[in-house]
Amino acid sequence: DCTPQSKRDLVLSERSRRGRVAMVGDGVNDALALAASDVGIAISRPGGNVARGAADVILWDGDLKALPGAIRLARSLRRLILVNMSLALGCMGVMVVGASLGATSPLAAAVLHNVGAVAILIHCGLFVGCELRRRDSSTNSSGRAPVRSLVS
Repeated sequence: DCTPQSKRDLVLSERSRRGRVAMVGDGVNDALALAASDVGIAISRPGGNVARGAADVILWDGDLKALPGAIRLARSLRRLILVNMSLALGCMGVMVVGASLGATSPLAAAVLHNVGAVAILIHCGLFVGCELRRRDSSTNSSGRAPVRSLVS
């Protein structure tokens, strides 16, 4: 039986046996299983609106070959977010310590805040540049980069 409930039950069974589970689906019958999985990946096809709504990641061109690129992009974005959060918290920490010691004037705090914001923007710009270069150098057989297919 490949009913929506049986697919969901299989995902839940695998989660209890193995831990984290990813589910790939493309239609209405997959929505329950996609929602029950740790990572639901929908392949965009006509009539797959429910599956896309239940998924965490959508591969818009319907090509599973895009999945490794999507995973690489997700890992890179996670690193980017962690570094940016560290930069922001570091700047805020310096401002708090400076204010606590009476060493930071309001003007110095404002300048430090803007320096932190600019550092984060530069870091994001470098990330985008690296991703564009990586995408240009690793195209799939259709001549398009795997990362282009990802929308989450």
